[in-house]
Amino acid sequence: MACCGDVPTLETLAAVSILRKHLPNLKIRVINVVDMMKLQPDTEHPHGLSDKNFDALFTNNKPIILRSTAIHGWCTG
Repeated sequence: MACCGDVPTLETLAAVSILRKHLPNLKIRVINVVDMMKLQPDTEHPHGLSDKNFDALFTNNKPIILRSTAIHGWCTG
C-alpha cells in the first residue's frame, strides 16, 4: 500500500493495522510517498524513478493500492 499526504497516511496505517490483526500471515508493505513526481518515470520528470528503482519499491507483480489527496485519475497505470 502506498500513501501520500497526512490524512491518507494515517488512514493507510490504520488499514494496515487492521489487516495485520485479522490476517497475520499477510505480507504487506507501506510506502509513504512524499514527492508524487517520484511516481513518474525518470524519462518524464527529473524527480522520477527508473523502472528498476520503482520495481524495487513497488514490485512489478503485485497490486498497488495508492491513497492520496491527488486529483482523481492522476495516477493510473
